[in-house]
Amino acid sequence: MQSIVDTQSLIWLLKCTQRRQTISGKNIPQVSACMLNAVGGRMSTCSLTKDGVSSVGIFSIPSTGETKIPVSDIETMLGILKYHGNALTLTYDNDKLKLKSMYKQTTLTASENALAFPHSPTTLNEWSNTSITFAAKLNVGNEIGYTMNDGSILQPACSWESVDAVRLFEAVRCDEMNGQKLNTFTFKGDENGLSVVVGKELKGRTEYELDRRSTQWPFMATYQGGFNNLFANINGKINLYFFDFTQWEQGVKLLITLGDGDFIFQSALLGDEYI
Repeated sequence: MQSIVDTQSLIWLLKCTQRRQTISGKNIPQVSACMLNAVGGRMSTCSLTKDGVSSVGIFSIPSTGETKIPVSDIETMLGILKYHGNALTLTYDNDKLKLKSMYKQTTLTASENALAFPHSPTTLNEWSNTSITFAAKLNVGNEIGYTMNDGSILQPACSWESVDAVRLFEAVRCDEMNGQKLNTFTFKGDENGLSVVVGKELKGRTEYELDRRSTQWPFMATYQGGFNNLFANINGKINLYFFDFTQWEQGVKLLITLGDGDFIFQSALLGDEYI
């Protein structure tokens, strides 16, 4: 099985898939391994984060060929890719992944039966299938919605479309002000629009005005998920959709669509209430 991609694009794909975040002062990935699925001219990843409930993401890049390639350790893969350039041919066979650029070929052990996370009993293939099943609940086409267990479709309570991803990065990167790195991002929506609040007053609390379009559904919700690391890699226009799961005691969930079917679906920290 073989596919060809741009090396820098693959690096971008894997870094987004990792979703690194800072916990207790340590910068750690939320996803350790992934499946690369190449079909229809794009290579994509679909991964739930380690806890299996807080977030799922799909990211993709252009590619040729149709194949399914396991990446048993994303960090190891990234360590290889920085030594390759230009177009990269990926060939997977018999638990071996070969990466070939113009003058180099590197061989890496890779298996669908590798553990999805260190010290986890779940295999990469099992985790990938679970992730795809969960992600299928999200409709990110013309009709945005979340498919409930009873088959009904929950639509967003409010949304902001065509938001500049760089502006969102400018908001969430303030989480690092004076070395705070709290990994908490509070979104506020009201008649004044949408804003993001990060940090504490001891070292600097910052509120960033993201969009002035108002909403008739005022809310406040706090998320983790390493948004400051993720959006350092994303440009262009994005859409933000907020879903009301409060009657199920699950807070306000956030769907961010990136185009090309790519998205991040993030659960809020519990305890948030309406404002």
